[in-house]
Amino acid sequence: VESKTRDLMEDTCRIKETYKALQASMERETRALRDDVNSLKMENKALKWSLNRLASKVQEGWKYPVAILPDEYWQSKGYEDEAIDGLHVGFLEELKTAVSELEHG
Repeated sequence: VESKTRDLMEDTCRIKETYKALQASMERETRALRDDVNSLKMENKALKWSLNRLASKVQEGWKYPVAILPDEYWQSKGYEDEAIDGLHVGFLEELKTAVSELEHG
C-alpha cells in the first residue's frame, strides 16, 4: 500500500510539473499571439490611413505628377529590355488598375 501511495504521489508530482510547464508555454504563446494581433492592428490602421489618403486624392482628380520615363532613360541606367518591359507591363499596369479601381470602385 505504501509503495502504491508513493507511486501515486510521484505520478501526481510529475503531472503537476507537466501541467506547470504546459501552462507556462501556453502563456508565452498567448503573449506572442497578442503581440502579433496588436502589430497587425497597428499595420491595419496605417494601411487604412494610406488607403483613405489615396482615395481622397483620387476623388480630387489626382493625377500622377511625374511623367513616365521613356525606355531610353532606363537603358541609360543599365536596365535591360526585359526589366523595362516588366516595369511597363507589371508595375505600371497594376498601378493603373489599382488607381482605376479606387476611382471607380
